[in-house]
Amino acid sequence: MPWASFADLQFRILLSILWISEVLLRGSRKAYFAGILICFIWFLGIKSDPNKFGHDYRAFRRAVASFPEKFEPGLLIAHHGFCEFIKFYKEYDCLSWKPDDKAKKELPKDSEIFRIVKGFSYRELDLAFDLKGKKIFKAPIISLDNYLLVKESDWDYFHSTKEEERDEESLSRIESWINPFRERPNFILKKYEGSK
Repeated sequence: MPWASFADLQFRILLSILWISEVLLRGSRKAYFAGILICFIWFLGIKSDPNKFGHDYRAFRRAVASFPEKFEPGLLIAHHGFCEFIKFYKEYDCLSWKPDDKAKKELPKDSEIFRIVKGFSYRELDLAFDLKGKKIFKAPIISLDNYLLVKESDWDYFHSTKEEERDEESLSRIESWINPFRERPNFILKKYEGSK
């Protein structure tokens, strides 16, 4: 395991260059003070958590290994790092955005959209009911270690129910980077239209 993430390493290299340039200026007290300050910041960087900017690939592997047999989704929704992992190891079509009309139109015939959810327990989703007392998740919820696999249509219904209930605690977990909730911006869609 590397002692620093890529982002941290770049920062340390920058600080080293700044420190060396300050030392080479010699003479001024400000230069020495700046050099000592940069050195101090560099040493603080050594103590930083290397996983802060990285992904938990072990958890990704366990989750992917838990996919059901003969699982062939038309499209999977997952957060960006996990999506790339899934594309590489399983070759599934994965999107790290809420599915938009373009994504839905490009689905293979008779296929469905599934979502990989984090931050909710199996029990919490299994016992979710709408305002009329009907069960929200009609399709089976599949546990993927620390993640859950659900149908996108059930997830959308869950999201809209929590908005109606004004359940801020649940919405803060639904509308987070780990559970993509925004559609692709127009500039990304235009990029794909231009590449045809």
